[in-house]
Formats: sequence, structure tokens, C-alpha cells
Amino acid sequence: MDAVDSAALVHWAQTQAEARGMRVIGAADDVHDRPWSHVVRIRADSGVLFAKQMFAALAHEVPVTVALARWTPDFVARVVASDASRRCLLMEDAGERLRATLERDHDIRFWNGILPLYAQIQLQAAPHAAELVALGCPDRRSPALLAAFEQLVASDELLTFAGAKSTTIDELRALRALEPRVREWCLELAGTVPETIQHDDLHDGQVFLKDGAARILDWGDANVSHPFFSLVVFERSLMYGFELPPKAPELMRLRDEYLEPFTEVVTRARIDACLPVAMRLGRLCRALTWLHVMRALPAGHEEREGVAGWLRLLLDPSLR
Repeated sequence: MDAVDSAALVHWAQTQAEARGMRVIGAADDVHDRPWSHVVRIRADSGVLFAKQMFAALAHEVPVTVALARWTPDFVARVVASDASRRCLLMEDAGERLRATLERDHDIRFWNGILPLYAQIQLQAAPHAAELVALGCPDRRSPALLAAFEQLVASDELLTFAGAKSTTIDELRALRALEPRVREWCLELAGTVPETIQHDDLHDGQVFLKDGAARILDWGDANVSHPFFSLVVFERSLMYGFELPPKAPELMRLRDEYLEPFTEVVTRARIDACLPVAMRLGRLCRALTWLHVMRALPAGHEEREGVAGWLRLLLDPSLR
């Protein structure tokens, strides 16, 4: 199963459920179908299960999810079965997406208390950073992040990556000129806060609520990097979804809620000192993540332009 195969996924999931004494009821339902992953709902006599298969470029999601379920079982999906060779996961129902809650009641207060849970995942996974990389999770720790940036801007790939919406020659020159600063920023961040798992796509579609508990799912875009990189996508999603300006009080309150658990390992002064650099390099990390995904899809895929967009944000001197 090199590509995402819905029929094979359903057969695998039903076989795994039945092998564990669960009786499958009715046909499976498609829940999520994108080029990079497919999710189906399986009904069993013991409850609802969800099966997911990733395409090859995101194969690390399987062992990473299994590892996180072992280290932080209360905060991520409960894994029923996994098959790394097939890139498949079978998981218990984690509840309703936070996004559905916000569609009914568009209030940012529903994010209260969720980011500290995410911070605990990162803190508990930090001692396992090298193990996560060995499992295939992309390495975006400071030395690797710098090396990836240097390799990217040394070539002309970006000029044609998204057709007419690619990085321009002037933008590529600016990125190359930024290389010394990126090197300085990576050196400045190294050792400030323990590098760990970093979701890199944290928004209301990845948070699930059930029986008053929140869980973080979908670790396909995750990497091992500076934990605060997660704030980049998170805060931009809230700015868009709630029409908030940069550094709006609501954003800063949630940011503080997220950062507080890290005072267990470093001082708040050190956190505040490294945060602006982390917010800048987090844009680079996200660009590299999306580049990795898009390289595995056909050249004309419309979402390839996102790589150029994240790199333009890297060039933006404003540190949000």
C-alpha cells in the first residue's frame, strides 16, 4: 500500500478490530480524504473507531503517534492497533473536533486550558527527542534547521516550485541574504528550551473534545524542534478565525497560558528573551514542513504556493 488506499484501509481496520474481539457493525464511512491521508469511521459493538492511513512522505505519523500515546496517554489519541509498514493507525473515538464547537458558539474561551495540555505533551516528550527522530520524525532542531535552510536557498528550486505563484528571484536573493541572520537565530535558540515534538499545524481542527477532556491528534506535520514554533500556526489560525490583530489581548492571554508550564524547566525571563526569535524561525520550520509534503505530490498541486507564502512571512521583519 504505497499510496493511500481506502478499501485496503477499511479491510485492515476491520480485521484488526475483529482480532481484538470487537464485532464490526455496518459499513465504514469516509471522514477525511486528502492526497496525504485518508480517515474512515468504523462502528463496532464496543464503540466507534477511526482508522487512518498516510501517504509515504508522512509515514512517521504512525510510530510517532504510538510513542506519544505511550508517553502521554491522557492527551493524545488512544491507539487500538498500528502497522508502520502499511502506514495505518486504528484509534478510539477522541470525540468532537473543537472546530465543530466553535461553529456552534464562536467564542475563543473554548481554547482555555487546552494549550497547557499541549505544553505537557511537549515537556514529557522532550527527553525522547532523539528517539522521535530515530522513529522518522523530521529533525528541525537548530543545527538541522539551519542546514535545511542553507540547502534550500542554495538551489533554484523555489523559483519554479509553484509555477506563477513561486518565490520570485528577488525573494530568493533576500532569503540568501538572510542566511547569516538565520545562522545567528539558530545559535541563539539552541539550548534555550528543550527541543521536543512540535505539532506544526496546531489549530481547532486538530483538537478533539470528549467527556470534558481535550486530546491533540494528527501528528503528520510534526517535527522535533523548538517547542515555541507551534505558536506560529496556532496564533495565525486564531487571527484568521476570530479576526484578531497581531498581539491582541486574547492571543497574548492564550500565549501566556501555553508558556507557563515551561517555567518548570527555564525562567520566564529566558522564555521571553527567546520567543521573538522562535516566532521568526517557526515560519521557516512551517515552510520546510509544507515543502516536504508538497514535494511528494504532483508538480501542479495548487497548495504548493503555501511554501512561498511561509517564506515571505520569514522575510517579514515584524515579529508577532
